[in-house]
Amino acid sequence: MLRLLFFFVFLCAPALARDLPPVLLLLNGTGSAGKSSIGRVLEKSLAHATFLSEEKLVFLAYLDILRQKGLKPPRPLHNLADLMAYRATLPAAMESSLRREFRSRGQAYIQQDTRRGIELAARQGYEFIVLDNTLWKPEHVAEWREQSSRYRAFHVVVYCPLASLLEHVRARNLSPRLYEHRDLEMPLEMYFSMYPPVGEDASRFVDRLERQQLERDLQACSLYQKSLQGRALDCRQYLSLLGERSEVKIAPFFSYDLMVNTAATSSEACAAEIRAGLLRRLQTTLR
Repeated sequence: MLRLLFFFVFLCAPALARDLPPVLLLLNGTGSAGKSSIGRVLEKSLAHATFLSEEKLVFLAYLDILRQKGLKPPRPLHNLADLMAYRATLPAAMESSLRREFRSRGQAYIQQDTRRGIELAARQGYEFIVLDNTLWKPEHVAEWREQSSRYRAFHVVVYCPLASLLEHVRARNLSPRLYEHRDLEMPLEMYFSMYPPVGEDASRFVDRLERQQLERDLQACSLYQKSLQGRALDCRQYLSLLGERSEVKIAPFFSYDLMVNTAATSSEACAAEIRAGLLRRLQTTLR
């Protein structure tokens, strides 16, 4: 009974907590880990919540890059589908230039638009602002901590093992919506940047990487990348992270509040786990 009371007060009765800043619920994981699917479930299942999708932020970041380069599409672009159709009309050299620009500066654009989106959602009175983003470099984590300092923050790592990451990308690439298609270059770079090896005595880790299994997973990723005619993957650089060890533990290089695994759990079950973790935090102190 007491648990139900807490659930009502903190998750179902936002009017009772209007003197508190909104909760920023960050879903952080590699591309194609399943963050957006979980975010959409949370937007529906949390009371008075909004979801700032990374896909929308990527779209806005590309619009900024197009303006910087002086490129003017013949028709207004409204979403990622429009953007993909426009990019398909560009010369290969220009398309490659856009991709390089996004890799080097896209995160800065996304951070700017994320900040604007958070401020707008807070002014509109949302109690829960769900974010879908990838913090895979120390500077990204520092920006998040500064950005969330005015709010109550709950940081969730959405983990996806390599074999499942490959399956997620395969599934995305079967979609008739071309803007959902991905290759594996960026997700793999994010994965190995986010989850470096930790000491064998580490008590908090998200997975174990065994050398032979890692070799098989990377080989499967490399073959699939070739089938997409994308840039070849340098699997040796990732295997080198193990050094001479046959197995390593991996964990995020930053602190976080909760981890969910999309290989073992559906989006709905992950969202339920996140809601339960958030409830536990709200019962104590959420800063």
